[in-house]
Amino acid sequence: MKQKITAVHLYNDYSGSPKVLAGNLAFLAQEGYDITIHCSDQTGPLSDIAGTSQQVFAYAPESNKFRQLLRFLNIQLVLFLRLMKQLEPGELVYINTLLPFGAAIAARVRGCKVIYHLHETSVKPAILKGFLKLVAKWTAHRLIYVSQFLANEEPIKPAKASVIPNSLSEEFISKTLELPSTEPSAQTFTCLMACSLRKYKGVDQYVELARLLPAIQFELVLNATDQEISTYFQGTTLPDNLIVFPRQNDMHWFYRRVHMVLNLSLPDQWVETFGLTLLEGMCYGRPVIGPAVGGPVELIDHRVSGFMTDAYDTMLLAKQIRQISSNPLIYHSFSHQARRRANHYSSTKTNEKWINLLSGLRNSSSNVSTQLGIEAA
Repeated sequence: MKQKITAVHLYNDYSGSPKVLAGNLAFLAQEGYDITIHCSDQTGPLSDIAGTSQQVFAYAPESNKFRQLLRFLNIQLVLFLRLMKQLEPGELVYINTLLPFGAAIAARVRGCKVIYHLHETSVKPAILKGFLKLVAKWTAHRLIYVSQFLANEEPIKPAKASVIPNSLSEEFISKTLELPSTEPSAQTFTCLMACSLRKYKGVDQYVELARLLPAIQFELVLNATDQEISTYFQGTTLPDNLIVFPRQNDMHWFYRRVHMVLNLSLPDQWVETFGLTLLEGMCYGRPVIGPAVGGPVELIDHRVSGFMTDAYDTMLLAKQIRQISSNPLIYHSFSHQARRRANHYSSTKTNEKWINLLSGLRNSSSNVSTQLGIEAA
């Protein structure tokens, strides 16, 4: 009989955490696990994963904070009642992010083994974050962090914590090998940033960079609709060398054509706990620029594969981009080191850790960390 996993994630968009979850579930389905995914009804990375079934619910972020809170609490009740009926004692329940607390409580009440996969630290307001951490502490049998930074920043049950960095699938890596060499001198040097449509992601700073560097092409892929993008930039004249794209389900076309990938998250408002788009760009051999705090510090070798720079310092950012774009020798050195660094994040080791972790939870309730040799955070 197949081991069953119930996976829960709230918003099925193309941001980092559902993409990582989708990759993990696709692998586990191939390994023979019986997987049911509970997520919102948008078409996203959790939709149509081979070998899995899906139970959806209506959920999407709301701009009005009061209505958003009501919607958030309502979906917790929906998940709690649904899983109370469906779960059997001893099943594995995979909670992605801190947010689906209703599912975690139902799993605990039903005697299931709960895995939390933690991606974020910037949950607001603080009272909500504190409550979600208390639920995780009560319900979780294991907590998986995407970076050592996050494990240090948000200790919940250190004895039950492990760091499993995000990785790139073999399918993703194979597509990067199809890439012809991109020479900075062969075409207009192009920068790329892909992120949510939020000020704390450094969207405005990216627009300012485009203004400062009119000879360089800038592309901005936002996890938003055309209407949402129009509303955000209403009254703003965007520079001619900036192209803004709405939500995409495949980023390979972008990574193939650009020369450099940026993450300009503002650390006083949002701390990146990993930086998946940076890793994807590095796998394509793209030099990167990211913040000097959080998970990107574990990804970027400063002045070797890219730069770690405060996004508020647009003058310094512009200088670094000029340095990379104007010197082919520096560009190729950074490109080589970026790809070399990305090779450390293949899915082979990550998948092995997940299989060992799940097998340990299934077969024993004793000290899993000791049995598996997984480092605790």
